[in-house]
Amino acid sequence: MLETKHPIDLYNNVLNTIHEYSRAWSIPAEEMDIMFIDDPLCLKLIPQVEPRLLEYFKLEPKGSFKADICRVAALHLYGGYYFDVDIQVLKALQPNPDTDFITSTCGNHQFFQAVMALAPEHPLARATLDSMLDDWYQIPTVMEYFSNRSLNANFSMGEEYIKKREEYLGRFFNMSHEIKPMLGTATLRLAYDRHRKSVTPWILDELDNADNTLYPELKREDTGWGCNYMVHDGSKMEPYFYSRCMGTEGCPHSKPWAMPMKRGTLLVFLLCLLLMVWLSLALSQLPKLPPVGNGAKKYY
Repeated sequence: MLETKHPIDLYNNVLNTIHEYSRAWSIPAEEMDIMFIDDPLCLKLIPQVEPRLLEYFKLEPKGSFKADICRVAALHLYGGYYFDVDIQVLKALQPNPDTDFITSTCGNHQFFQAVMALAPEHPLARATLDSMLDDWYQIPTVMEYFSNRSLNANFSMGEEYIKKREEYLGRFFNMSHEIKPMLGTATLRLAYDRHRKSVTPWILDELDNADNTLYPELKREDTGWGCNYMVHDGSKMEPYFYSRCMGTEGCPHSKPWAMPMKRGTLLVFLLCLLLMVWLSLALSQLPKLPPVGNGAKKYY
């Protein structure tokens, strides 16, 4: 992305992230270790950490779930800070020296993974990868239910298994909420709850600033559903991120119905309008047929 500069809004947002952390850490940007994770790199990283997840990664139809697997594998190997390319930094995180895990809460008591930091080879990363298998793709009790089936990675993507998985996860999360458990957010939370004694965390919170207006000076125009979602430290009332930068699907530069019409689009619209008027006038000149039932013949 730094080479192609495309898409331009995400490119500018990444530059902002690099700039804010370069300034906060007093490290020149060119000396920072920055990694962009894509599918080819994920195919190399995952087998080094958890080979059993590789087949699920290949077959997983949801790109966001692929990212969930790969980001934890990368953090396990290298440690450091992970940011989605569309999360907009307001202020660099400056954790206490003993902090070894950073994330944010989101709906259903799960963890928001667009911002995440872990120490290298942290036990929580290992536990999260285990949870992806034991609580998502290879749930023992669910597998026992389908014991007479041929159970493989393809099967875990099927509707029957997914339905049983939701029943299983309903024990841990409020499934009646509109936000259902997602692979990364759910497994990270389950792993954390099981190993929280071995973690020194800094847990932030995601909020909708359009509703709470806790930070009125940071409220943006609601051009999309995600414009005013923010990540903050509620105990210190300190905002750190917008969950979506401007120019993305969740926060376009202007509302879809308010976008200026391009010249070519306007011409096509006017031609269609003229055609409709012409057809209306032409049809009004046609002779009227007698109604069926008043001597007119019926044809079937």
